[in-house]
Amino acid sequence: MLSLQVSVCIICKAAIDIHSPDICVSCQNALATIPNPCPRCGLSLPQGVMAEKCGNCRTMNWRVERCVALCCYDRTVSLLVQKFKYAAGLTEGYHLSQLLARKITHAYHPTELPQAIIPVPLHWRRSIERGFNQSNEIARVLSHRLNITYAPRLAKRLRATSPQAQLNIQARRRNVKGAFVCRAPLPHKIAIVDDVVTTGSTISALANCLANGGAQHIHLWCLGRRDAV
Repeated sequence: MLSLQVSVCIICKAAIDIHSPDICVSCQNALATIPNPCPRCGLSLPQGVMAEKCGNCRTMNWRVERCVALCCYDRTVSLLVQKFKYAAGLTEGYHLSQLLARKITHAYHPTELPQAIIPVPLHWRRSIERGFNQSNEIARVLSHRLNITYAPRLAKRLRATSPQAQLNIQARRRNVKGAFVCRAPLPHKIAIVDDVVTTGSTISALANCLANGGAQHIHLWCLGRRDAV
């Protein structure tokens, strides 16, 4: 008699079939969705409010026209992303990216999908320090699952900016202003991919660069979205 091969959920450690995703169904369902998200930046709008562009988008002159975030950046997701980002927890990153790909598939008609995926670039010094760019890893999974061109060379970070987590909103915007350069010609429709978006300063700077380079429709896909702190 064959024995059932089992793995464990990377969140709750419950036993699951080895052929199942490494996040069990209960934990997948428990990931906190964003209530009434702004369709452009992903931040939660007040209950009952429907808007194509929220106050945050207007304040930042937000060039992104559509956002899909896997979930709110709560404690559970924070632990997984931190392990992925700083401890090379590629298993965690891979399975969160798979869930994001599934959410994007449900959110788009196939004809609506962007032509290329651009991960938020790290400066080469930061890439050497960390050993990899987590946004690249997410983008590779999405590219494979969604059959979209993975195009990391279309954008480059010119300078090693200070870590955004240590800065307030105004300092974050100054920190990344002019930090990116793009390579023309750019596709008509592009998706920017990142792990976690907080103030949106980095995404806004990159989106401005892409728009100025000729991209007409810019989307944002990320694992976690959280309010600025």
